[in-house]
Amino acid sequence: MSTKIKLALVAFDSLGDGLVHAMMAENFAQNGFEVTYFYDLVSAIDHWLPNFRALPYPSINDFERTLDRFDVVLMSPPRFIRNLPKEEVERLACKYIFFCQKVDIFGGTIIP
Repeated sequence: MSTKIKLALVAFDSLGDGLVHAMMAENFAQNGFEVTYFYDLVSAIDHWLPNFRALPYPSINDFERTLDRFDVVLMSPPRFIRNLPKEEVERLACKYIFFCQKVDIFGGTIIP
């Protein structure tokens, strides 16, 4: 008996990106992952998304504690992450898989 990989997908905080990330969550769920999707707006309609769990973003104080329960964290960082000090964003980018970000961790530029 194999155990499903627990995947957290943290969506960028815009409506279009949020919906694209919801489709990604659905695809991961259909391909055997146990998916929890974090995005404030879509979490309100999670009953329409039965193949994965949809939750609002964790508070900044609980953010890492919440995400550390997952095997894999894919994140397109929402604004509250992008607005952290550069060193903190870089630390999180090394800890989790950042994609589709507006964060240039190598050049030191954070684009709000």
